[in-house]
Amino acid sequence: MGSRPSPGGKRPSQRRELDPDCARGDAFARRALASLQEGGLCDGRQDGRSRCARGPPRRARALPSGSPTAGDRDGAGPSPDRLRRLGPPRPRRRRKAGPRRLPARAWRLGRVIYLDHNASSLLDPRVRDAFLRGLEEGWANPSSLHAPGRRSRALVEEARERVAALLGVAPGQVTFTSSGTEALNQALETVCCGPDPVPVVASAVEHPAVRGKLDQLQEQGRAQVREAPVDGDARLRLEAFAELLPGARLAALVAAQNEVGTVQPVEEAGAACAVARVPLLLDATQAVGRLDRDWGALPWDYLVLSGHKLRAPRGAAALVHRRLAPTPLPLVLGGGQERGRRAGTEAVASIVALGEACRLAAAGELFDPPGLRARREAFEAELLARVKGLTVLARGVERLPQTTAVCVPSRTSEALLAGLDLRGVCASSGSACSSGAALPSHVLAAMGVPAALARGRLRFSFGPETTSAQLSAAATALAEVCAAAS
Repeated sequence: MGSRPSPGGKRPSQRRELDPDCARGDAFARRALASLQEGGLCDGRQDGRSRCARGPPRRARALPSGSPTAGDRDGAGPSPDRLRRLGPPRPRRRRKAGPRRLPARAWRLGRVIYLDHNASSLLDPRVRDAFLRGLEEGWANPSSLHAPGRRSRALVEEARERVAALLGVAPGQVTFTSSGTEALNQALETVCCGPDPVPVVASAVEHPAVRGKLDQLQEQGRAQVREAPVDGDARLRLEAFAELLPGARLAALVAAQNEVGTVQPVEEAGAACAVARVPLLLDATQAVGRLDRDWGALPWDYLVLSGHKLRAPRGAAALVHRRLAPTPLPLVLGGGQERGRRAGTEAVASIVALGEACRLAAAGELFDPPGLRARREAFEAELLARVKGLTVLARGVERLPQTTAVCVPSRTSEALLAGLDLRGVCASSGSACSSGAALPSHVLAAMGVPAALARGRLRFSFGPETTSAQLSAAATALAEVCAAAS
């Protein structure tokens, strides 16, 4: 069907998409161009920039004069029928005053201040390179006997040697798992494997991975939990701990508390366990790399570390046991991977990245504890000066150098975190395993923090990439949130 001309006798000049080289194409293209030119749909330029038209736009359909919208088309305004149907005009909504919400992808634009490293640390560039190398070179199954499989196996064993070197053990004592939670569960299952209840001593501030598993074992009649108390700074009471050890089969202790950052007296607790001949399970996921310790010289029997707390990707962790401790029993059954201790094909790239992170940690190149500690002190001083009534938890004892836990009176964690998030500051209310739910903190309860004050708890944890300016901006953001809620 041909196009109808407009009332003025001219056709509108709209563009038709054509190949820029249509004038120099084959005979078919030349005929097509001639036809368009004849019909006035193309200007026939030979430089590859011919302007073509699609034809006139559709005309509006004529409406009867009595239709509800006919008055609009005639310029007389809406008809009474339409006004009755539409009702009174709605008031225009105005945006409330306050901070502008960041775009959904702002985190990818580098416009947020990430202060939740205790949940997952940022990747170290060198660890990222190792991870990519693991993807490129370790794509085959490490259990296969062909050349690509042997290359994957070599990468896994190289990473195992690096983990062992950091902790002062033989490579055969390192078992790779998928997460720190799995490794802790495997150690507890190894000790509590019989039908009779096994006495286990655990501090009152253990990670939910330990507490949850012990609760399950106790409900099943396989464990008898003895809880060791802590003081107001979440530090283990050594005398009470030692009194609970006789007759126990295992003691569990978190080396550095994940919510408030308190560093536990591992040497003294390990010595007490050695006297009582009780194996010590050390949860070092937050401590390795961040604390200047000779982990091979410390008295422990099982030790757990996790990649994503060591500036490596998620997907790899390690359960390490000393020679005198019972060999870990498999929690996951199937193939004979990890010397029969953990079934399932190894995540080669994540394991390679974990090995590189351990190498950097052994060389003291992964974190900068003195620099982190100085920035933390300045950050806490600014928080105390700008936020009325704020309390810094565990300030009087040794803590992780990059962790600050605070309580804000008359506020809730949810409201504070929402306000900080709107201002581009990423923080948390405690353990990443439970911070998504409005649950009271068992750590703060064990410390004796009043429940009303504990409702306004926040945790800021940062890394070597975090600048003093970013920490100052975070303090300003918290002050604004508290002022807006007053």
